[in-house]
Amino acid sequence: MSRPVILIFLGYYLPGYKGGGPTRSVANLVSALRGDFDFRIVTSDRDLGDREAYAGIVADQWQEVGEAKVFYLSPGLGKWARIAKLVRAADFDLIYLNSFFSRPFSMFPLLVWAIGCRRAVPMLLAPRGEFSPGALSLKPRRKQFYIDLIKGLRLEERISLHLSTDREKEDVSRWLSDASTFSIAGALPETNMYIAPDLLGEGPIAGSAALQRPRKVPGALKVAFVSRISRMKNLDTALGLLAKAQGMVHFDIYGPAEDRQYWSECQGLIQGLPPNVKAEYRGELPHHQVAGVLADYHLFLLPTRGENFGHVIIEALAAGCPVLISDRTPWRSLKEKGVGWDLPLEDLSAFRQAIQECVEMDQGAFEIISQQATRCAFSVRMDSRTLEQNRSMFSGLLSGARSRARGKSENP
Repeated sequence: MSRPVILIFLGYYLPGYKGGGPTRSVANLVSALRGDFDFRIVTSDRDLGDREAYAGIVADQWQEVGEAKVFYLSPGLGKWARIAKLVRAADFDLIYLNSFFSRPFSMFPLLVWAIGCRRAVPMLLAPRGEFSPGALSLKPRRKQFYIDLIKGLRLEERISLHLSTDREKEDVSRWLSDASTFSIAGALPETNMYIAPDLLGEGPIAGSAALQRPRKVPGALKVAFVSRISRMKNLDTALGLLAKAQGMVHFDIYGPAEDRQYWSECQGLIQGLPPNVKAEYRGELPHHQVAGVLADYHLFLLPTRGENFGHVIIEALAAGCPVLISDRTPWRSLKEKGVGWDLPLEDLSAFRQAIQECVEMDQGAFEIISQQATRCAFSVRMDSRTLEQNRSMFSGLLSGARSRARGKSENP
């Protein structure tokens, strides 16, 4: 039997890496479920912020990329017609959007599906953390307008939502639904919400136990920030926290400067750091280098305003690098697990205290927390329930669509 075809819309895909978590989430999904589903991915022909298309790809036609077929859209007005044609095609069984607010890869395909799709195919949308309070605080008027439009057309009643955590379900429910219940992926939904955590790939975990860790001398600390440079990731707060540290601190910043104005503000903060804190921008970091790079640091610092998953957090743990993050991610109770800290952004003094604890940490204490971090990442990777939740989410939606189609044919 042929595999059901899932048409995925995504802002950035392989070989890109600057788009962050959604790229990894979809790549891991394709790798894990390629035997169950036939994945077709529609994406940009270039990575985040790039002016040139990927080398070696042919734009605006389907081509094999790993275990999926990918359609790389070239820029220009013609891409809108190409998107509409792809949505109206009859060669897929489910549409899967990986954003709520992306104009070309969510808003437009959703409206074409609602108005002009010839077949009643199910629509699954993953907001990817876009409904967190921190995310909605950025460009709020535009986002509120689109939310009001979707609710005015009652489209939230027709689509299904893929949410990574209970917290994301609560965030989305405040804006799109009055429902207080939700569906665990695997059962036919009573509402239109599925909870299915993002999948981890083999790469960040495999071989991480063999990575060499740095020596830890009391009074000195090597800190890394690996993420897109945008207000959502809160680099300015990280710089402010380190500026108060007592001891010698070296802070390396990795990631694409997505928001140029914000990066300029952060550069001003870097210039104002005290002599004991040295910060350096190390450029963009391809995904395959993340684990090896993070293994060379004593601490991964990410006071993010919100993450629906946060792949780089588990990658840091896998590399044996303790993490200091906000409490706005799924990775919680880190201090109790002995692998780091997850703290409220409202309590910056707690962040400063954790940083100082790391500065004063000796080699023995660092070895314990580093080894525990690696063990924690392995235990997460080995949890088979996540794979089954994702498989059941797609299978349940497809089964429900087939049942509805049979019912219509029997009762014309």
